[in-house]
Amino acid sequence: MPTLWMLDPILLNQSNPRFDGIPVNILATSDDVLDPWQPGVDPGTLGPAPIALYGTHNSDRIAAQQGSFTVAGKTIEPLDVIVADIPDVLKKISLSADRKTLGAQLSLMGVTQSTIYPGLAQLAQDIALEEID
Repeated sequence: MPTLWMLDPILLNQSNPRFDGIPVNILATSDDVLDPWQPGVDPGTLGPAPIALYGTHNSDRIAAQQGSFTVAGKTIEPLDVIVADIPDVLKKISLSADRKTLGAQLSLMGVTQSTIYPGLAQLAQDIALEEID
């Protein structure tokens, strides 16, 4: 069964013990508060829990997806376990429709291969799928 996970990146960051008392929203790669999650940081300095941040918009794909990324902290537990007691941070949606129906519904909403993964190859896939159906 297809599953969709939805993360509220602001609530994830606000629930992080490292940011207790600090007003924080979605972080950017240039934010100084990210230092404890930088690659190669001393394990004693590593942030305790995962954070959400915007990726650097250095590719059409990242810009098109308009999402955020998570960076793990010290804890090795899965994200759904870490936030289980924090309401509305992470939602799991199980989809019951078949792949073809889901694809058609997403396409009607403007979500296609070429809008998620910009490029000529994906545009060609979109056109081919439209012509086949």
